[in-house]
Amino acid sequence: REQVAPPSITKIVARLEESGLVVRSSDAKDRRITRIALTPTGRRQLERSRNRRTAWLYTRLQGLHPDELRSLGDAVTILERLVAVPDRAAPTTAASPTSTASPASPAPPARRRS
Repeated sequence: REQVAPPSITKIVARLEESGLVVRSSDAKDRRITRIALTPTGRRQLERSRNRRTAWLYTRLQGLHPDELRSLGDAVTILERLVAVPDRAAPTTAASPTSTASPASPAPPARRRS
């Protein structure tokens, strides 16, 4: 549910295909469906990107206080619980029935300082 319009996805996939990162194929049972798969080059690039992001995050986490790390662990538990709940229909915006703008989010709770 990335809330990206189909024409935008088509353009993105076309650029990825032109770069040799993905290939498209028609679905054998439903020709309206186009399957997208990573090429070996695309998979290598994805792995490099993930490895860089993981290394960056690891470095940043090393600078946190143990209490902050515990807070992050607690937050992960809450986020995992939220992800496990089935999605409900996303609210639509009043601006346009085909709008791809994401709905307004409530303000995050105030952070407590010890």
